Amino acid sequence: MNDTALATGPVDVDYRNLEAPLYRWPATPKSKLTISGAEASLPEHIAEFQQTLRDFAINVVRPIGIELDKLSPEEVIAKDSRFWEFREKYLELGVTIEALSEMPPREAALLFSILFEELGYGDAGLAISVGAGILPQWLSAKFGRADLLEEFPDAMLGCWGITEPDHGSDMLDPNGAAAQPGGKYGRPNLVADLTGDDIILNGQKAAWVSNGVIADVCILYCAADSGNGVDPHNGCVLVFPMNLPGISRGKPLDKMGQRALNQGEIFFDNVKVPVDCRLGGEGEGWSVAMATAGFERGLMLRSPARFQETAKRLVELYKANQETADEDPSIREAVLRAYMDAEAYCLTTYQTACRLMQGGKIGAEASTNKIFWSELDQQMHATALKILETRGELLPESPDAGDVGRWLDGWLFAQSGPIYAGTNEIQRNIIAERMLGMPRK
Repeated sequence: MNDTALATGPVDVDYRNLEAPLYRWPATPKSKLTISGAEASLPEHIAEFQQTLRDFAINVVRPIGIELDKLSPEEVIAKDSRFWEFREKYLELGVTIEALSEMPPREAALLFSILFEELGYGDAGLAISVGAGILPQWLSAKFGRADLLEEFPDAMLGCWGITEPDHGSDMLDPNGAAAQPGGKYGRPNLVADLTGDDIILNGQKAAWVSNGVIADVCILYCAADSGNGVDPHNGCVLVFPMNLPGISRGKPLDKMGQRALNQGEIFFDNVKVPVDCRLGGEGEGWSVAMATAGFERGLMLRSPARFQETAKRLVELYKANQETADEDPSIREAVLRAYMDAEAYCLTTYQTACRLMQGGKIGAEASTNKIFWSELDQQMHATALKILETRGELLPESPDAGDVGRWLDGWLFAQSGPIYAGTNEIQRNIIAERMLGMPRK
């Protein structure tokens, strides 16, 4: 591959002449690519929307995200924190679930994809906070629950309660361990009692609930008891306010990175939730949870622009240290691979968006996304630390650290990527069973 692959922006070529060897393609631009560098030209009003979001990401999201990443978890959510400034300015954009619901499905799917792409370009933590924050409203709209949308408008910050202390990806007990005589592993930590006039919640969700400590409204998945004992496969999905009696919250989680995203435990002690707050009917909890997980893994959690921005910084880091970096030929190859993989991931995400625009759904293939971006994140940051050599171990506050701290923090946080949002081992099981049709045993 020639050096043009290391350019900070895409190279325009004449794709109509497919007979010409790559090196003979003219450098004169034949078409104008948009700001993300990989998608085809957009309708004018959507292109303007994307540019507005890109400006917002650069001028608001990124500087606030960098500042929040230097604070303690308590400082991030304090009343005078710039997190609330970000929330206020985001709401001023007017990108509401109600507005998206009134758009044609094709246009709404495209705008939704662009929203998280551009927010992720600014800061991954704040982008996920927005994504988790609108999940209660998004699922309410999907189920035609106008009453819940009216009760919980977009200004109310949401959270998604799913992971529990004893299990994460296996919270639905896919191996059936909870059903074994005397078995304890996989038993639910939170159970919804469906036998009375109200739904009664007892138990807890783990410390990984995004926006958990500060959320106004929650969309929650848990196991249910309909009178015949607790059945992990008979799940229940609820949307309810977080000020109900019996709800308490733990301390905000201290993390190695992505500190702009608040996370924390939620405890439930005989919490009464009205039956009207339930999404879906009896036995539909699994399908609702999987729809939410597909949205998380396929679109919301890791926008392609977040990786494109990291790949761009990696290219710049390589160029600034090229003389020493080229002493190890594998580094140059790793930089090239990171740049290409970031673009490939971008195109794959656009493919998902196009399928949604045509009425499709996010299915098990979202698991391939999860594996790809989590491992890509590790590879990019590991390559950066190889380039930096011993400087990569400097603390951010060290006099000679410069921008080194961002790479070290990024590498530390990247180690969690194959674990959260469903471990990569679980994702591979899903791919094998649901995409390839392989037997469980």
